[in-house]
Amino acid sequence: MTKIIITTTGLSSTGQTGGISSYVHDLATNLSNNFFDVYVFLVKEEIDSEPVDINYKFKYFNVPSSYKNEEILIDVIYNDILNLNPNIIINNNVSYIAGLWPVFPTDIIKISIMHGFSHGISFSNSSIIGKIAVINHNYLDYVICQNSKMLIDVNKKYNVPIHKLKYVPQCFKNDQKVLKESDGSEIKVLFANGKNKTKGSGTMKKLYELLHKSTINFKLWWCMVDGKYPVKKSEDVIFYGSLSRFQFIEKMSKSDIVIIPTQMDTGPMLVVEALANGTIPICNNLKSSAIPDLIEDGYNGFKIKNNSSRKYLETIKLISQDPMLLINIKKNARLYYLNNLTEKHQIKYFTQLFNKNTGVLEQKEFSEDHIIFNHLKITSKLSIFSFKRLLLKIFYTLELPLQKSKFYTRWL
Repeated sequence: MTKIIITTTGLSSTGQTGGISSYVHDLATNLSNNFFDVYVFLVKEEIDSEPVDINYKFKYFNVPSSYKNEEILIDVIYNDILNLNPNIIINNNVSYIAGLWPVFPTDIIKISIMHGFSHGISFSNSSIIGKIAVINHNYLDYVICQNSKMLIDVNKKYNVPIHKLKYVPQCFKNDQKVLKESDGSEIKVLFANGKNKTKGSGTMKKLYELLHKSTINFKLWWCMVDGKYPVKKSEDVIFYGSLSRFQFIEKMSKSDIVIIPTQMDTGPMLVVEALANGTIPICNNLKSSAIPDLIEDGYNGFKIKNNSSRKYLETIKLISQDPMLLINIKKNARLYYLNNLTEKHQIKYFTQLFNKNTGVLEQKEFSEDHIIFNHLKITSKLSIFSFKRLLLKIFYTLELPLQKSKFYTRWL
């Protein structure tokens, strides 16, 4: 049986528990269901909860704060991987794995997931993205990009050979057989990104104010953690707290449309989930995302120029006035999903990459020169770095009186 290790930092997703993203969880589950022997290695500073009802093996590596323990952790991860003797490694943003690519055996198929380029700062180590995916790319077989524009960007920005770059859209398993009927008498609108400004909460707030003043009969379902609500409570808006993934998908399936005014994304997965449920995605026409790849304007969703709240309103008004348009686009959304984005398509896309790429450099000996021991060495090359970890490392370098954390690992 082909053995696959998926390494991940645990990027968050709406409704996903267990410290891993829905992308990794769905991929691992799907590969396991198709007779691959799958191991997921979560490398994270802390784990908020443990994954449940999984069909793959899972191991958690706690990231320490001190240099010395971090170096030991890398050695532990390296040896754990060698002992498992995998056929394939798929890395999802773990910088240690990026540093280890040169010292893994050459016959292992090495795949890195590129989540794109970001700007700004982050207080979370899990947000280090972009450059991680292409470090030591000469030792990689493939870099997976989540939209077609990214292929060109990565080739130009990082000089990754085009034959190593593969566009693999995000996919989603949805077993529903029949779409929920809707007569359009009340348009159910979903917004899933809470108060996240980069995901368009500001645009959603303006849109709600316009909807509230309009004659459109609607109900807005706003998913966000409990706290200060961005708009006043009213009969036409309902706020939901932290939903499980099952609860979130169920809410999606009962919605007519989902508003996706994201300003920074490479997917997003939310578009795929909407299409899978026959929910109409109305999205910001974000050129750097997969939205232009997945959405045909007016056929299976809508793309909004300049992320204009008034244009979102006009689109919702158009849908609300034409019940047949609503029904047809919902059907087209579901049909597009069935033809392109199911779990069967994901397996097809990935198994095409499970063949060795001949343009890979030979393995090197295990050496500190080939390993990224800490993020101080690479933050100058990254678009995002972690101030939290940077400050901790300064404290430990100066030997200030802080409690030094040790790493630990465990199988779940």
